[in-house]
Amino acid sequence: MRNKSTTITAAMLLIAVVAFGQDAPPAPKVSGLVWASYWHAVAGAPATGNYQLSGDGNANAFQIKRIHFTLTGSLDERWSYRTTLEAEGTGNITPIAKFAFLKAGFKSPFPHSITVGLQGNPVVARSEEAWGYRPVLYPARETVQNTVLATAWGLKTHATTDVGIGWTGQIHERVGMGLLISNGSGFKAPEADSYKKVAWSVGFMPIAGTPSLLLELSGDAEAGYRTPSPDREPRIRTSLGLLAVQQWEGLRLGIDYYRKAYPDVKTTIAGKSYEASLSALSFFSHFDLNERLKAIGRYDIYQPVEDEKMLGSAYGGKSGESLLLLGIDCLYGPPKSHFVISFQLTTYQAQKGANGVWQDRDPYSQAAVDWIITF
Repeated sequence: MRNKSTTITAAMLLIAVVAFGQDAPPAPKVSGLVWASYWHAVAGAPATGNYQLSGDGNANAFQIKRIHFTLTGSLDERWSYRTTLEAEGTGNITPIAKFAFLKAGFKSPFPHSITVGLQGNPVVARSEEAWGYRPVLYPARETVQNTVLATAWGLKTHATTDVGIGWTGQIHERVGMGLLISNGSGFKAPEADSYKKVAWSVGFMPIAGTPSLLLELSGDAEAGYRTPSPDREPRIRTSLGLLAVQQWEGLRLGIDYYRKAYPDVKTTIAGKSYEASLSALSFFSHFDLNERLKAIGRYDIYQPVEDEKMLGSAYGGKSGESLLLLGIDCLYGPPKSHFVISFQLTTYQAQKGANGVWQDRDPYSQAAVDWIITF
């Protein structure tokens, strides 16, 4: 039942498209995306799903990560729409709605649009686009929530899409903005609480053309009450992200920083209260070797719980993790097809061993081949 709300949203959008389509708008465009992979654990065992691929010991597997089918089109000069169905997994693959929205575009006083329905989150959209290899590894703003202690504490960052009302505008030729008021539960879960989330982004391009420089500041605030909660305790969670991307011909360098605070997740040590938080710092690069080969690299530093005092003796006082990814993107094969050969290494700070004593955990490494095709 968790996908009931998004399925209903998609159905309502299709009904609206039919209703608007009485004057025979242009034919819709159908497109799609398939992500498949083979991975092999090289050494160690993962502590958690801190990466797209996971395994144990010498485990290996073929995977279908994602299948997307997208329908886009326009109803007239102002109205457009998009519906995307997503399926994942290698067993019982069940599609759910990833996008389902109507958009109205305006030209005055500056180019802007209003979107209603299941749509992208401005906090992650530009970060994901700048990194460019989501099928290989999610952006750091998402992978930080899968670190060992973030998983243990149940700390989540955000969903890539959500149901709500959004606005985007190009207020200046070098300045763009985005705003989304949404449920906050994301596209994979129904709205079952009183929370609402406001997400925003402001992008500035001081250098346009080639080379170019992009700076973006983004964040969100989620407010509401615990459900159920006898005392109706309020909860406010906030995040802040900073993205900088320098693009030259054949070379891209980027830095992505993200932090989220959870003031409602607390612990008390020696009479003093400490609040939970997550932070991630990511460095990434693309370099064109030739017209068909591109080298990619990324190094992430995760701090699942920033204040070590909050961890106390129960968590060993350490929570950091790091991830290194190196890969080659090969544009060989069918048109619009990529083969990405990559190697990932995850290292951990102190983690509790089987005997209950805190000790360093061995790094985990894996090799993978990802096949990404669009049509």
